[in-house]
Amino acid sequence: MGSSLEKLTRFPERTKKQLGAALRQVQNGLTPQIARPLNSYGSGVHELKASTRGDTYRLVYLIKLKKGIYVLDAFMKKSKTGRRIPKEISTRLKQRIKEARAHDKE
Repeated sequence: MGSSLEKLTRFPERTKKQLGAALRQVQNGLTPQIARPLNSYGSGVHELKASTRGDTYRLVYLIKLKKGIYVLDAFMKKSKTGRRIPKEISTRLKQRIKEARAHDKE
């Protein structure tokens, strides 16, 4: 969704491979070790976290839809003050969740 693919392609090669392998597991109905649910966004929203050279990268996706898995966003976690997703990203995720669910119903 949105610019997720473009952002993901800018991640370090090692991180792209790790997140790609984890997404493949999700596509095959498995739960990767690096996945965790984001219950505050509703049922079916999860994130994958990978670290490379001290930086943490996240990929947020939505499952439980008929047409497949929707990658909602990919970003590097920059905040040093906690694990929370920054407000602007959170707002974007909420919008993309609505868009993904609407697209899935078409």
